[in-house]
Amino acid sequence: MISILCLCHNYLFINILKTIIMKKTMKLSVIVVLLLSSMSVLSEELSVILYKSKKSIVLEIDKSAVESRIKFSNTANHLFYTEIISKNQTFDKILDLKILPFGTYILEVENYLQITRYIFNVTSSEASMVAKNIGNKPVFKEKKQTLQLAFMNSDLNKVTIEVRDGFDRLLFNEVIERKEQILKTFNFEKAFKGYYTISIKNGNDTYAKVIEVF
Repeated sequence: MISILCLCHNYLFINILKTIIMKKTMKLSVIVVLLLSSMSVLSEELSVILYKSKKSIVLEIDKSAVESRIKFSNTANHLFYTEIISKNQTFDKILDLKILPFGTYILEVENYLQITRYIFNVTSSEASMVAKNIGNKPVFKEKKQTLQLAFMNSDLNKVTIEVRDGFDRLLFNEVIERKEQILKTFNFEKAFKGYYTISIKNGNDTYAKVIEVF
C-alpha cells in the first residue's frame, strides 16, 4: 500500500490508499495473454524495400494482422505522408524520395504492440537506410476497476511508471532499471471517484492509460 496526500475540508492529511497495490507476481496465463499475443503481428510485418539508386521506398503487406499507422517525416517533425492500414487490408505504396531535399528522414510504423522506426539518409546520388529501431509498447488490460500493465523491456532501458489522479497529483512513482519483463497490477476498487492516469516512460517514448473510477 502507498500513502497519498488528499485535500479534504481545507486541510491536508495522510490517507493510506488501499486502492493501488503493486503485485510482484502475475499468473503465467496472464503473462502469455499480455506479452505473447504479439506473435500474429510479428508474422505479418510490413515489408519495407529501399531502392538506393532510384531513391524510392516500396511498402507492402499481403494481409495486415492489425491496424497500423504509417508516418513519414523529417528530423524537424515535418510530416510528409501518413496513412492508416486497416486490419486484413492488402497494402502497397511507393515513396519517392527524389523530390525531397537532402537530409535525414524517418519512416514510422506503429500498431498497438510496437513502433518500428526506419532512418533514411538522402543525398544527391542515393538514399540509404542508416538504422532500424523496434520499440515495444506496453499492454494495458482493464478488468472492472483493476488495471494490469505488461511491458517487454527488450533493451533493458530505465523505465518510469507513474500514477496520477484527476488533479495531476502524483500518487505513485517507480523507476525500474535493467529489467526485461515488467508486470504490474493496479487495484482501484476502493479509490475515490474520478479519473486516474497510469503512465510508463521508456526512453523518449511515453504511453498512458486513463481509468475512470465510478
